[in-house]
Amino acid sequence: MSLDSNCQRNRVGLRLPHFTPCATPESSGINVFAHSLPLDHNIYVFPPFVLIAPLLKYVLEQDFHGAFTIVVPDLKPRRFWWAVLQSLAVDRALLGRKNEGSILWYPSQGGQGWSLRNLQWDLWAFRCVARPWKPARRCSACLYPNDSDANYCQACGTLTRPQCTAAPVPPVDESAIQEHFDEFQSVFHSKPYERQKSALEQQLFKFLGALSPPRTVASCTAQDIVKFLISRDKSGRTVVHSLSCSKRDCSCPKRLAAGSVDSTLGRLRAIFNKLGRANDSNPVAHAHPLVKDYLKFVREEQAGLAVTPSQAVPLFFGKFQRLIAHLRDLCSSSVSLSSSGKYILIRDATFFIVDFFTGDRASDLGHLQSCNVFRLRDREGFWLRLTLTKNLRKGPPPALSL
Repeated sequence: MSLDSNCQRNRVGLRLPHFTPCATPESSGINVFAHSLPLDHNIYVFPPFVLIAPLLKYVLEQDFHGAFTIVVPDLKPRRFWWAVLQSLAVDRALLGRKNEGSILWYPSQGGQGWSLRNLQWDLWAFRCVARPWKPARRCSACLYPNDSDANYCQACGTLTRPQCTAAPVPPVDESAIQEHFDEFQSVFHSKPYERQKSALEQQLFKFLGALSPPRTVASCTAQDIVKFLISRDKSGRTVVHSLSCSKRDCSCPKRLAAGSVDSTLGRLRAIFNKLGRANDSNPVAHAHPLVKDYLKFVREEQAGLAVTPSQAVPLFFGKFQRLIAHLRDLCSSSVSLSSSGKYILIRDATFFIVDFFTGDRASDLGHLQSCNVFRLRDREGFWLRLTLTKNLRKGPPPALSL
């Protein structure tokens, strides 16, 4: 509420944001009552005296809870808004007394300059904080109206609300909590998927830092992700032969398999979600066209050149019998075999037997602990209690006997 010519300036000489009666080049708007008050601004206002009451009403109706400074005169008789300002003020200062002549500059009658005049009233500046309205409750000693939730009277200091004794705070066993938290961290980060994701995260950071100009996780784009996937082809083992290749002693390039690219994208998606770039800001999102096109290109390239996905060689019962017989022969016929060597052979044979007859994943069976293995009463076999794995998701853990 000022003009461009008399607007306050900051320390470097620039005009502060202000509202003007009409449109001007540096105005923030016309008619302050048609705008919402910004909470992040330190508001200062020296309004025309007839607009003090509408301005206070506007501030209170806006539900504005910030602080503002207002300059007003002490008119006699005092207006109703004087009491409102006193209730909102957290501090006030007397700028000038009546009849002082060095406080305010007035525009001259000819419009050619400014002149000093004597004040006709005391001039005050109030620092106010607009607070939400609360019902009042009078003090029992001095009848001063206080807020209904006030503990003490603002006028005489009398206790207006009995103090409530705080409930005892139960003790916290921080050492036990920290021990369990450390156990959770170690178990969680020791999982194969978490180790792979952590290693991939470090590789991504190194790749982004090596680009020109260097990138960060916050500035990474889908194009950078595709380039990162292309750079990982050097660790691939899928040979993409050309149509004229004899497939013998060839120098055809190696690529990551399409399934490996898809799983890498899943881990990258989880990494960006953990780092705060979720939903649309995630450069590896499902709906991003560039990432989808690259994955489609890899699949079509390997399918068009008759690249079949590699699978583990199945172990049938005949091969399994010969493997176990070979391990037992090594264990019984080798005289020079050390105790540790015999232990390794017996351990591997036992693992293959249990894995074959339980049908469990080998990686999941490796998590089986000794406390879940029991010997039968006739000592002719074992009873196993398997834990929750990828194959076993619902119901109680199954029990198997061997």
